[in-house]
Amino acid sequence: MNIATAREEERQAAERTFWEAVWILIVLIVCALILLPLGRVRLAWELAQAIGLLWLGVMITIWVLQRVQSLLRVVDDPPSNAYVLSNLFVSGAVLFVWTAHLVLLIREFAQPAPAWTAAVLYFIGLLAGHTGFSSVSAFYGGQIYRFVNLFVALGGYVLFSVWPAAARVVGGWVPQP
Repeated sequence: MNIATAREEERQAAERTFWEAVWILIVLIVCALILLPLGRVRLAWELAQAIGLLWLGVMITIWVLQRVQSLLRVVDDPPSNAYVLSNLFVSGAVLFVWTAHLVLLIREFAQPAPAWTAAVLYFIGLLAGHTGFSSVSAFYGGQIYRFVNLFVALGGYVLFSVWPAAARVVGGWVPQP
């Protein structure tokens, strides 16, 4: 890979990260505006904290994964199968755990609420699940990562919403913001 190509890829990654962050901010603002009349503004704050926790978790796992890949001499240029699969596994696992944590957070606010309010809160949780996907996609931008992680985020959200016991097992250990 030549220097010009590497710089162009870095520029594209930085631009993608910027637009993912803008999307997350827009979704958080919309969620806050929806939650304000419902008296659940604290949920918007906790969603923002959870997304921040996700970004921190992704950055830490990327650092650890890069060290392990380096130690095991996993080739990243051109990407080997081991490189792609390990990145796919780690990004999906982080997103899966975070999605379970998200569902537990939404359930905490939705349980004492009327059915229509709970439906709105679960919809907001679905939007937040998509922002979790966007957060992970800011770091893992390849098409295969985006495809699999979208399925993990939205499928995991539906799974954990229907089966909260699984959410407690997978994401119950994550500290509440």
